[in-house]
Amino acid sequence: MHLSFFPTLGSSTSLALPPRTDGRLIFQAKFLSREEYDQAQRDGIRIELWANLPSEGSGSEAWGSWLFQKIDPGAPSIIGSTVDSTVLLSDSDEATPLAQEHVLYLQVPVRLQSSTCSTFSFTYRLVYPSGSIHWLGEFGHNGHLSIEPRHSAVSLVDGWGEWENGTCTFKNVSSPLALVGRLNMEYGWSIWAVEQESWPIFCPTIREIPSASCVVLSPLSRLYEVIAPQPLILSASPGTSIHITSTGDILHTSGDASGYVVLRSFNALFDDAFLNDTNHSHTGGSHILSDHRAQSTYAIIASRVPRDAMPVCLTMIPLLASGLPLQAPELP
Repeated sequence: MHLSFFPTLGSSTSLALPPRTDGRLIFQAKFLSREEYDQAQRDGIRIELWANLPSEGSGSEAWGSWLFQKIDPGAPSIIGSTVDSTVLLSDSDEATPLAQEHVLYLQVPVRLQSSTCSTFSFTYRLVYPSGSIHWLGEFGHNGHLSIEPRHSAVSLVDGWGEWENGTCTFKNVSSPLALVGRLNMEYGWSIWAVEQESWPIFCPTIREIPSASCVVLSPLSRLYEVIAPQPLILSASPGTSIHITSTGDILHTSGDASGYVVLRSFNALFDDAFLNDTNHSHTGGSHILSDHRAQSTYAIIASRVPRDAMPVCLTMIPLLASGLPLQAPELP
């Protein structure tokens, strides 16, 4: 039986994940042929990852096993997972794992607690129905994953607070117009922006956003990176605004030293604090992100033009990287 894995044994892979933020790693195991895959299924052979990853329920040094499984396109356990960042550890250029007839995938939920770079090790093994285990690779040739405590899609300047549960805050105390970060332009970006005196706008590609109170930034492709982040949400404090340039600079305009901007990643989207903060940060309007299903692939912004009660605009925003199937919303 011939198997290939990604990442490979003996390799060293660098990843980026904000500290104290949920993420998931997706590994891939590929059989040489469909016949070998079918034979392994008949023989009841389990293909497992053995690693000391900082997964739920284990410490950073605790080794554990995870089972590779067959998935279907759009399977919610892999593709529809509501987490901040997906790291696709695969040789494919696709944005998401695709179901192939002799390929298995493995999802490992991780949470990086440290604020420094952490390195973890892994290997692969075959487990037979008898209980015997066949370890793959040579002794001392484990693979290694180095996880850096940062966000791969955006570079933040000095002055931001610590990441905590997918949320980070910048307090603008230095300048009426402050550069707070830069988007990684290796990604393609689409933008949903709630401007202070108009309807929400959509930009399929990055362009100038002169003044907005809330911006949803969605990556369109991963290109040559191995990390596929979920959308980011920037919201400005009352009386301040966010400015996105065509080159990816993120600017914050504030009239005094009390202004701030909040950056949130995907799984922080629907908590009460975010809903209240978003609702109060828009001048005169009512803009609420809402979701009625825990595993939804979209969010809805309900908004109106300032000082007008009607009409109301509903904006549906995809919450997963491009290429993923969207579930149709069930409006009341």
